[in-house]
Amino acid sequence: MAQREGAKTPQRRVRAAVSRALELPENQLEGLPQVVALGNQEAVVEPCQGVLEYTDGRILLAAGRLRIRFLGRDLQLRRMDESGVTVTGFIVSIDFS
Repeated sequence: MAQREGAKTPQRRVRAAVSRALELPENQLEGLPQVVALGNQEAVVEPCQGVLEYTDGRILLAAGRLRIRFLGRDLQLRRMDESGVTVTGFIVSIDFS
């Protein structure tokens, strides 16, 4: 029998319940990063496993199962620690692959 569109699998229901109980976003339990953009001048990525490319016009980050690319001008890594990174500068685009 085919599942209805939007129906949750048992694993998804468990993940949602755990997410609510721990008060965590569900995406963190799925290994997906959280990206918070503050306008076009700052973005916070948590978690981040490493920097793959870093120039003043392009920053490529390894974040969970994704690669996150920032394009812009005067880009800098302002913070990089065990919880994540903060990218600042004039951010033109953010791409996920």
